[in-house]
Amino acid sequence: MGKTGFMAMKLGTCAFVIPWIFVYSNQLFMEGPIFGVLFSFVTAIAGVYMLCCGIQGFLLDRKQNILSRLILIAGSVFFIIPGIQTDLIGAAAFGAAYGLNLLFNRKKPEPAA
Repeated sequence: MGKTGFMAMKLGTCAFVIPWIFVYSNQLFMEGPIFGVLFSFVTAIAGVYMLCCGIQGFLLDRKQNILSRLILIAGSVFFIIPGIQTDLIGAAAFGAAYGLNLLFNRKKPEPAA
């Protein structure tokens, strides 16, 4: 498989997951209280964002190591599954991946000219 096919597979993985999010949460069909609908929408977006960051290997313009990528992919599953407890685990996973990203990818200051 060439580079183009592999990149297409990585991008298509996120698009494949989106319909499954609707299976897990009826609130994404805008059924229920407005707070629940908004909360489900935000956590679904966060889950897809985390999945894409984990698959692509970049988080907020920084390249990730393999550990933070695995944390993001696992955390995205917790965001996709509905429930407050799983959303808190997903948020903690995002924080851990972001912290690892800051710890291992410190930008070195450029020398003054």
